[in-house]
Amino acid sequence: MARVPIRHLPLLAGLLCILAYGCALAWRTLTHYDIAALLRTSVDDSFYYFQIARHLADGEFSTFDGGITRTNGYHPLWLWLITPAYWIFDQKRHCSPSARSRSC
Repeated sequence: MARVPIRHLPLLAGLLCILAYGCALAWRTLTHYDIAALLRTSVDDSFYYFQIARHLADGEFSTFDGGITRTNGYHPLWLWLITPAYWIFDQKRHCSPSARSRSC
């Protein structure tokens, strides 16, 4: 196993701090806010990101409309930070396929 050179440690530490901050922010947002309050304060573009993040978390490609067309033109870092939140917390992912037709 190769060792990380000392000159790369500050960069690695910075990336880990950014990742930890993003995870903490997503955790706080998803666990401490009422969803109705979150929907009242979200701007329109956030729903675009949320839909793409949901599709990526489900293992699909980058799409907004359910796989009809591929999409790009978004900020990849922000999408990369919110996708794990959908992978972990999306309730529909944890339902059986037969239960998805009902409100799971």
